[in-house]
Amino acid sequence: MSAPLSSRGGLTRRLLTGLLLLPGAVLAQGRPTTVATAPNVGGFGAPQTVTSFSPVYNDDSNTDMQAYSILYTPLIWPSPVITVDWKLGLAESVHYNRQRTVVTVKLKPRRWTDGTPVTAADVVYTWKLIEQQGRSYGLYGVGGMPYVIRQAQAISADTVRFTLKHPVSEHWFTLNALSQLYPLPAKAWGQHSNTYFRNHETDMQLMRVSDGPYRLDRFVPGRYARFSVNPYYPGKLPVRHFELRFFTDWTTQFSALKTGELQIGEIPTPLYSARRLVAHLPSYANAPGKAGFYPYEFRMIRLNFRNPKIAFMRDETVRQALQMTIPQQAIIDVVFHGLGAASFTAVPPVPDTYLSPSMKALDEHPNREYDPAKAARLLDQDGWKVHDGVRAKDGKRLEFTLLYLTGSRAQTEEADMLKASWQKLGVMVHLKRMPQATLLATVRSGKSEAAMLLWAYAPNMYPSGDGLFNASGVLASGFHDAALDTAINASIQPHGREALWHYEALLAKQLPVLFLPVPGYQVRHDACLSGMRDYLNPAAYIAPQALRWKTSGSCMQHS
Repeated sequence: MSAPLSSRGGLTRRLLTGLLLLPGAVLAQGRPTTVATAPNVGGFGAPQTVTSFSPVYNDDSNTDMQAYSILYTPLIWPSPVITVDWKLGLAESVHYNRQRTVVTVKLKPRRWTDGTPVTAADVVYTWKLIEQQGRSYGLYGVGGMPYVIRQAQAISADTVRFTLKHPVSEHWFTLNALSQLYPLPAKAWGQHSNTYFRNHETDMQLMRVSDGPYRLDRFVPGRYARFSVNPYYPGKLPVRHFELRFFTDWTTQFSALKTGELQIGEIPTPLYSARRLVAHLPSYANAPGKAGFYPYEFRMIRLNFRNPKIAFMRDETVRQALQMTIPQQAIIDVVFHGLGAASFTAVPPVPDTYLSPSMKALDEHPNREYDPAKAARLLDQDGWKVHDGVRAKDGKRLEFTLLYLTGSRAQTEEADMLKASWQKLGVMVHLKRMPQATLLATVRSGKSEAAMLLWAYAPNMYPSGDGLFNASGVLASGFHDAALDTAINASIQPHGREALWHYEALLAKQLPVLFLPVPGYQVRHDACLSGMRDYLNPAAYIAPQALRWKTSGSCMQHS
């Protein structure tokens, strides 16, 4: 679960020491019982510490989501192609009435770690916790939560019914609203207040009653979180112990992968040339025909239309010219070492489940869209003439400052390539690096002009644009278009797939942000592990219960 605005990269490098393996971590036949990994493997952010184990009270980070999804099971778990994975979620079925205004969810049989059953009343309790928070809820508005739900009722021990305020798209409500509901133990938690929960987000005593595949054994902030199998979880789990280990940067994490301290890890993009050091570890690819792992996200240059210094960005022709001169294929080849996918809209290119046929065609041939000569003609026709190497019109120069992340060599290289390409067009760009916290604070303050950011779809996995680019969306930043609002609203109504495609096309034309290619990542794992496709999800979910140990002698086949 990413923050609404996020920028990824490492922090200050330091060594992590003092981690001890569990006694008896290897079975007699040589198969280890423990799998260790860093959080956020696959480009989801820094391998930082967990700050909350609560699905309802948290800082909305991927790290936290990965941790609490081990302890608690959401109603809806996304599949590798961003549909519903009925194996891993708690919902056995989801049924909509003909009007798409009543949703009935039946739960699988499941028990809390205290032996009591998980019930529909626990689902209703979770929804009420969200409703009580109002706008202080970290995901308020995503999937219409909680306000699109008029009433939540437990109509039996294992069935909950949601009555909605208006008809909805099944894809949108299931993947964006129901996905937020992690049933919490009403009997164990019911006596506590909102204030108590917010002050005990990493309290192991509070988290002792859970229903996920693993229970929390130990948590040392900044070092590791250790989990062991929940004896009430159905089925046999070959991985008996699972550990999330925290690092200050991806370079240190890579060292741990190289030495075997981690069984699953990432080769950071700047260290791609060092991949030979882990050549014995298989690579995990999550999309047919593509090497590497791709998170479900889009990357952008966010434009601040409210800043009078870049009033020229309100001119659609200027934005189109800038987009035409983003060398996406060159960035993929040079910066991402060939691991990347072009993108011209906010619906992710990998997996391409919700991408329209026309947008797929654009993504497959990015060099056709890279046209500096056409961009120059557009600006000439629009009255932007070159004076001393910089285009100007009515005394205003095409000049702006682009913010990007400190400590990310890949972003530095990408920003340099953008600056060089736009300079040839006659656009002056000043580059400014900032630490992540400072960059995001500058963007949110309204003082930025342009900034390199990304949006990761979790848990709003149906990429409708609702809450992003409509009038009140977090990415609108002063941009508003009635036709775009109409397309977004239509995409969340019943049978809205064609409206979603129309929304994608409007974004590609109107460009409320400039779109950048999506990088792929080198994820490596122990050769004896299988089940990686279900374990690591493009939406950042991890499922250690899906991991298996291979029985072959060599263990060198890819999973």
